[in-house]
Amino acid sequence: MQAVTQGVHWSSFVKGDTEGEALEELSDDELLRRAAREVLITVALIARAMLVRAAVSVTKPAEFGLLARALAECLRAGTAVLSEQPTANPGK
Repeated sequence: MQAVTQGVHWSSFVKGDTEGEALEELSDDELLRRAAREVLITVALIARAMLVRAAVSVTKPAEFGLLARALAECLRAGTAVLSEQPTANPGK
């Protein structure tokens, strides 16, 4: 199955990228698990950066709130995916 958006195949963005080919080899479950892990890692990094720059919550409360809501949604989605997936590699 190929992911195509408005006639543009995803591979046109990563020509010559062997990682794109490696992703094609993953099963749907493996791909979903990998994506969820990457989202959760990103959420953790952004949350840490938000703590370091806590003053932004005062100077730009609307933007901070929007980002916090988006991160919460990513956290919810990522943990939902991982809780539904069988653990092939515990601790990975």
